[in-house]
Amino acid sequence: MVQKLRQEGVPQKQVRELTGISERTTSRIEKEPEVTNADDESFRKSRNLGRPSAVEQYEREIQQWFEEARKLEDGPLQGQEVLARLRAKGYTGGKTAVYELVHRLRPTNPPVPIVRFEGLPGEFSQHDFGQRRVRFADGHIEVVRFFASRLKYSRFVDVQIVDNEQQETVVRCLLRAYEHFGGIPLMSVFDNMSTVVESREIREDGSAKVNWTQRFAQFAIDCGVIPLACWPYRPQQKGSVENLVGFVKDNFFVARTFQDRPDLIAQLQGWVDYVNTERPCDATKEIPLTRLAQESLKVCAHQADTYAFKVSAVVCPTARVHYRGMEYSVPAVAIGQTVTLHLQQQRVAIYLGRTLAGGAS
Repeated sequence: MVQKLRQEGVPQKQVRELTGISERTTSRIEKEPEVTNADDESFRKSRNLGRPSAVEQYEREIQQWFEEARKLEDGPLQGQEVLARLRAKGYTGGKTAVYELVHRLRPTNPPVPIVRFEGLPGEFSQHDFGQRRVRFADGHIEVVRFFASRLKYSRFVDVQIVDNEQQETVVRCLLRAYEHFGGIPLMSVFDNMSTVVESREIREDGSAKVNWTQRFAQFAIDCGVIPLACWPYRPQQKGSVENLVGFVKDNFFVARTFQDRPDLIAQLQGWVDYVNTERPCDATKEIPLTRLAQESLKVCAHQADTYAFKVSAVVCPTARVHYRGMEYSVPAVAIGQTVTLHLQQQRVAIYLGRTLAGGAS
């Protein structure tokens, strides 16, 4: 079968998928005389094939390794780990035979279904970045990034075009989304954003702990946001978050033409208004704006333009404060002291203790 497939020009990778035979073995078979006899036993004897592999004696033990309980962070047993264990036991054979045996013995668990992450009124919102390659009318191609947000109960949507995926962008986009929603839900769900999630760890009791980035944690405290992070590689947890990005890609960007970036932004605003106020949601069969009235949302104490990131800096002998290539003047009395920069969207305020010491727009 391998010889016939290769003679017909089928790539080795596809041969492996059809037959389960490795590409290395496929290459060896190609070099052998063409098979002309259907007597499999005589064929194997004539080529000295069918000798027991050195790894076969470990088959039962490998099967037991697959049945061992493993920690969540270790993931499933992989071929490299099996090979390392066998080497420690004195196995001197090739790695290909080990990987083929692992492939054959690996349990075939049924796939975990993707569960829709539903919520009660005012309970959840979901947020994620997405991007799409866009060709403008003049032929220019640009990767357009966007930040999408949605209230889970009403399906009320907010989408913003962004230049990057930095921490400040995340925070200000969230605040604009909350302003568009009319308030903050109980919890906000995020995908695996590096600007939001610093690390994850598994405690001894098996529970998971998320370590948020310092700035995002401060933002959550300032605004009363309860963040939830999806666990990486768990589609049953984050399927709906990813579907939000897919919804924007498939419903806004498809079959549209854009003159330039401002035209794209204008069309996006019109589309967001349409899906929120006119188009019944496929899942709820209701217009999102109608269900938005039932959302129980908290008032947000901050706005996107005025929320301030706080950064400490020491005043130079020239009565200047330097931050990210910018220079700000402060009173001479602050020389040598530590001041706090309040970084807003368009303005920087500098405080010495509780006293305003300077600022710039």
